[in-house]
Amino acid sequence: MKLHTAIPFINFYPLITCIIARSTTSSPPLILTPLASSGGACLPNSAITTALTPVGQSENVALYELHQTIPVFTPWIESYIPGHDQRRNCKMNFTISVAEGWRMKVSDEGMDISGYLRMENSTKVILMASWYLISKNNTSLSADVEFDGPISGRFERHLSAGEFGKGQAVSGCGEQDVLQVSFWIRAFSGNQFPEGEVGVAPQPGDKEREWRVKSNLEVIRC
Repeated sequence: MKLHTAIPFINFYPLITCIIARSTTSSPPLILTPLASSGGACLPNSAITTALTPVGQSENVALYELHQTIPVFTPWIESYIPGHDQRRNCKMNFTISVAEGWRMKVSDEGMDISGYLRMENSTKVILMASWYLISKNNTSLSADVEFDGPISGRFERHLSAGEFGKGQAVSGCGEQDVLQVSFWIRAFSGNQFPEGEVGVAPQPGDKEREWRVKSNLEVIRC
């Protein structure tokens, strides 16, 4: 299920100027420079963080992990809120740079998600993640994840390649591009106005309720 919701966005410019992941060998570094981001879940006061880490290399491929933490992301439903209309989103843009003769690819080998949910029976949470390269290729990769109640507390889940949608996110050869990483999450209830709490009102600074996503990037020879 893909979610298409008109939600007002607020742009901001992160203080970090660039994220450079250098391999311990001779492969060229992958450079991510944060641009404007939008969505209520990634406003400046939510303290979202991004880290890029090299994890391995062969002659033609260098592997990287992209770690993202969203402190305020859990949707919630309470008795006075319509049970079909609770959502959060975060859209982050990065300029990516690779050397001539190389290109970046978002790996379809899967990703790891951990987060916090508290859900009763007859409730559902849907998370959609997408990676979109805004270039002449307009390539993208996306995945949908469903969680059915009851769930209480932290969880961890690995998405395998088979859970990803069709498509690839691949940059041009030796070209600068813009990578857009987006997360949408929405809570549903079987009752229009459920009794009690279905999710949890997020609290900034509460480490237990942070959402963390690890996705995999590859720098490959053209």
